[in-house]
Amino acid sequence: MGPPRRLSRQRSALLLAAALLVTVLAAWSARTLSVTTRLEELLPEGSPAAADYRAFLDTFGGFEKVYALVLWRGEGEPDAALLAAAADRLGEEVGRLPGVAAARSGRTDADEAFLRDRVLPRAPLFLGPGEAGDEATDEAADEAVLLARLDPQRIAGRVAEIRRLVTSPGGATQARWLAADPLGFSGGLEALTGGGATPGQIDPMTGAFLSPSGDAALVVVTPSVGELDPEAGRELAAGLEAAYDAVRRAHPGAELDFAAVGGPLYAAQDEAVIRADLVRTLTGSVLAVALLLVAYFGSVGLPLALVAAVGSGVLWTAGLTAALHGEVSVLGLSFAALLLGLGIDYGIHGASRFRDARLAGVPADAAVVRAGRETGPAILASAVTTATAFLVLALAHFRPVREMGEVMAGGIVAILAATVAVGAPALVLASGGAGSRRDSSSRGGPRRRGSGWRSAPWRWTGALVTAVVRAGTRRPLPVVMVAALLTALAAGGVARLDLSVDLRALRPTDHPAFVAEELLIERFAVGLDASTVVVRGEDLDAALAEARRVEGAVAGLLPPGGEVRSPAAWLPSAEVVEGRLAILGGEPAAEAAAALRRALAEEGLAPAPFAAALDVLDRAARGEAPPPVPPEEWPDWVSEQVRLGDDGSDAGAAVALRLSTPLGSWPEGPPPEVLEAIAASPGSAANSSQSAAVASVPRLGAELRRVVLSDFRRLGAWALAAVCLVVLLAFRGRPRPALLALVPVCLGSLWTLGLAGWLAVPLDPFTIVVAPLLVGIGIDDGLHALAGARVHGGLVASLLENGRAMTLTTLTTCAGFGSLLASSVPSLRTGGLLVAAGTLFCLVATLWVLPAVGRLGASGEAGPTGAGETS
Repeated sequence: MGPPRRLSRQRSALLLAAALLVTVLAAWSARTLSVTTRLEELLPEGSPAAADYRAFLDTFGGFEKVYALVLWRGEGEPDAALLAAAADRLGEEVGRLPGVAAARSGRTDADEAFLRDRVLPRAPLFLGPGEAGDEATDEAADEAVLLARLDPQRIAGRVAEIRRLVTSPGGATQARWLAADPLGFSGGLEALTGGGATPGQIDPMTGAFLSPSGDAALVVVTPSVGELDPEAGRELAAGLEAAYDAVRRAHPGAELDFAAVGGPLYAAQDEAVIRADLVRTLTGSVLAVALLLVAYFGSVGLPLALVAAVGSGVLWTAGLTAALHGEVSVLGLSFAALLLGLGIDYGIHGASRFRDARLAGVPADAAVVRAGRETGPAILASAVTTATAFLVLALAHFRPVREMGEVMAGGIVAILAATVAVGAPALVLASGGAGSRRDSSSRGGPRRRGSGWRSAPWRWTGALVTAVVRAGTRRPLPVVMVAALLTALAAGGVARLDLSVDLRALRPTDHPAFVAEELLIERFAVGLDASTVVVRGEDLDAALAEARRVEGAVAGLLPPGGEVRSPAAWLPSAEVVEGRLAILGGEPAAEAAAALRRALAEEGLAPAPFAAALDVLDRAARGEAPPPVPPEEWPDWVSEQVRLGDDGSDAGAAVALRLSTPLGSWPEGPPPEVLEAIAASPGSAANSSQSAAVASVPRLGAELRRVVLSDFRRLGAWALAAVCLVVLLAFRGRPRPALLALVPVCLGSLWTLGLAGWLAVPLDPFTIVVAPLLVGIGIDDGLHALAGARVHGGLVASLLENGRAMTLTTLTTCAGFGSLLASSVPSLRTGGLLVAAGTLFCLVATLWVLPAVGRLGASGEAGPTGAGETS
């Protein structure tokens, strides 16, 4: 039994009602769709640098803090005391917020207590003769150098110096520190008071975190909420604004400014910017497509039916995505605008044939069926090729790209189904059903050709299409030669294509965090080239020992100005302590303790302040090590670089080392010799499952470039192969029409990429989508041209008959992708521009080059591409 000849009003109403019910359910599901902006979602798979960075994020969460800056805006020299007081007040206000675990504006009492009571007394057991944490000096210090620190005469001289300092003006401040390390193993107070707590410098008078230029103070905030929680981020932002006002009231007349960045603030700002971006691009796409449809059809009814069908398909896609995934990335979020520009194509071809049938007097219900028969095969082939091209993106190394391919492929299928389930019944119901003449002329009879629906844009489009097609058929050889020249020039442009791997292209350019980030980099050097090495161990002691070995391996390979920050500098492993006890324990420690007590008595200093240091020496004399410092006594700048086991024990502990280098010194991350030194660490070699992971944004960027270039070539080739197979199947294995259908898309894609190369348009990870997209979208016009050749009596006749619809579908596609130019995400703008230009080039190749190639290749043959061409 063949397909129905009519689509009755009753059947149309039932079909439309069922489709609308599905649309309502999809809209209810789509309301839960959220946007993810997690950095780890942007990392490629199959990349060692990305795997290391992901391991760092999974273990430590990226060290996300909220940095609040107090900026001096007054004239003259900055008032350091005022900045310190303002930062201290800001820290107090922010520390009381419900979403904040801690806020520090400088060195705290807890910092001093940890250094004075826990680090300095133990200094002989792990610190070297140089500055604290100077691993190179510590490893190089031989037994004689260490024992020299315990010489009784040196101890006597050291105690005499301590007495002189503590009895001098201001000596009371230094007394506690000097008593904690009477033998001077720490290398001085300045080496310890910063403690790695924050970048920048600590003002010696106020203890505040001040910028080197003295014109900014820093408050480091530790949120107690998830850094990906936008609602918590909005609450924190509101709390910060209130805290700023409180500081201004506390310091009236002071010219201060404030900025904050990091943590959940990112999530709140990202969500606000991206959602506004979606509304802006989608609104622009809808308006542009609607205006094009109304101008082309000269009425409102057909455009409304088409937009309703595509809108339903978009909602079906969003609802299904929300049900299956729950969230999409910023790239996946662009599916709505893209599907509108792409999906409207199917309705345009069908509506154009429907309108022609209605103008010929065919009833609406029969006209819909006729339009489906005439355009259905080409529309189906077009949808399959486009969906196939998107599915190829599932092979990408990036989840956002894979996700976009899956969503768009499903969206194409959804819109095709919605065109049948919503668009076709809407046309029948709006036109009055079988035999109705509600759309006929008021003077009776159906509208004849040349009247009514033939709007001025429709006529202009037809004249332009006719002129371009005739130009291609009258002088085919010159046209082909010009096309060949353009292709050769495009090939030169392709060779000039440059790839940018800056992940900031995937974030909005007007992001409010960017200003604060620049200030943070400028004033406090936060965000400069820094790498993090994550090491693991069977327990905390093993992880600390491994961290110290890695520290020693890389310390001598850092560029001038580079430094290593490691919690192992303050939490010595048992291996280090046992090594020191082997040198200093027993008799040397006993003699040193006795010498220290004698010197204190001779200088008239009470032994009580020195009790902690004496206890360590007494224990060493007995060959005992002091108990380790419990985690609850660690300051935050130590604890944030250590992760214990999931059950709270130290089994499977991880330790992070920060390698800070001057900006630009490692443009591609740690060089090979540094990576080799880290990998060659004994602990890493002994257990590959606990090997060190090196997280570095520059290293990630360099590897990202290689992965993206590989994906660009691989996905483009797979998309072309898949589309060729689908096209060949669409033409039932006949190679000639299949090859002709591929001519426009090949030319248009190459011209687009060549133009991008000559204009130095920067490509980025998102533009790996462009090659498959251009192949999947650009093939549509070639398919409709060749599929219509048999129906209309030749290729030229098909182009003249379908050229208007091809032009309109190209313009709507350009409107859909062109709306991305209004996006604040640079990557989306570039991708939208390239696809819009590519579809336009594919149309030019279809209407101008394809008839010329077909005529030259026909050589007098009859058939669809032969004699019928010139008719």
